Amino acid sequence: MALNAIKGWALIQKIMPGDTNDPYPYVTVNFYDNFDGIIDAKYTEATKKAWPTQDINKIFQTINTVKKGQKNELWKLWESDDTMGK
Repeated sequence: MALNAIKGWALIQKIMPGDTNDPYPYVTVNFYDNFDGIIDAKYTEATKKAWPTQDINKIFQTINTVKKGQKNELWKLWESDDTMGK
């Protein structure tokens, strides 16, 4: 977000229906202002800023070994309300 590649990010946990064998109990969501951010999300640049002394390839290898499954979908946000709790 600080690199202006994405508008927002969320980690979401599925609450119901619950199943201990569910391969996808969590999902991450990236929010974009336009499709250019999807093409150039600046993951490498962001990773280098977050962990400047770490080997980026090792970080991604570690992430990929713990993934149970991955599914990519493209959704368009039609409407939202972020005023709750304000």
